[in-house]
Amino acid sequence: MLRTGLAALLLIVFLPAVVAANTSTWAARTVLDSDTFAATAERALETPALESLIATTAADAVVTAAARRAPEQLRVLAVQGLGLDASATRAQVSAALADRLEVAMDAPAVDAAREEVIASLHGYLLQTAEGTPGVISIQGDDVVLDPTRLVDRIVQTADPAIAARIDASGFADLDPIVVAQVDALQPVQRAIDLMQALQLIVPLVAIAVALLIVVVAHRRERALGIVGAAVALAGLASLIVLWVAGAYVTRIPTQPAAQTITSEVYDAFITVVRDQAVVLVVAGAVILVVAWVLGRRARRRAVRRMVGPRDSVMPPDSGWSA
Repeated sequence: MLRTGLAALLLIVFLPAVVAANTSTWAARTVLDSDTFAATAERALETPALESLIATTAADAVVTAAARRAPEQLRVLAVQGLGLDASATRAQVSAALADRLEVAMDAPAVDAAREEVIASLHGYLLQTAEGTPGVISIQGDDVVLDPTRLVDRIVQTADPAIAARIDASGFADLDPIVVAQVDALQPVQRAIDLMQALQLIVPLVAIAVALLIVVVAHRRERALGIVGAAVALAGLASLIVLWVAGAYVTRIPTQPAAQTITSEVYDAFITVVRDQAVVLVVAGAVILVVAWVLGRRARRRAVRRMVGPRDSVMPPDSGWSA
């Protein structure tokens, strides 16, 4: 009875341990690794929808700065730079500029500037010195992004003449973009710190608990099957945990464009844990099958031990034998 209770207690510990192990492994493969983080984010940002969104955001930033600091130069930009009528509205100028910028989103110079932003954001999340200084900074309660380098690269690549006109007008110094509130990002940073600290310990703990469950249990084949079912269930639970976390993470940015970008990038990272969850489900199913086969053999051996001695006793000679 004591061994059964201990095995049940270990099983209760095992399920969250496997979920934590799967999540920390996902973090080690993606969030904590700077190269993988950058590559995954880059792939997500290379979709046409997000490239269009980035071009639109860059154009809006330029037009907003122009309207505030040099309104007369904005009209010059509209007429001479974009070929619009002098009566064009800010929205029309921004839309025309976004169309011009969108063609440059795949250029190497723009990719390099985008990588600077990604590396700087990654460095902030991990609280390291990675990334270009000044791209991500703290202003009061806000985490802000300086878009100047990125927008400058986009405009320079799309149309050097427009870039020269913007520089000459004096409105190239763009307003910083609020990425998120400091308080909203702190739980994410703490979670990353925790996963970084436990990325090696938790998987070992999960393996040790699984072995203890099998060793302590009276019926080890059955215990092994329960461990397999728990492994498969943990794979599904990991997806649910990160799906719920995604609902929080994607609401951290304060601007709609940043929320859309964050959602797409987070979804790209989720594909990695989805693959891991599939591996856990398959592994759990294999363990279940192995446990069933071992249990069936054990039952057969037990039956043979019970009926074997009776079958081995010869009936008495009836005298009819030759």
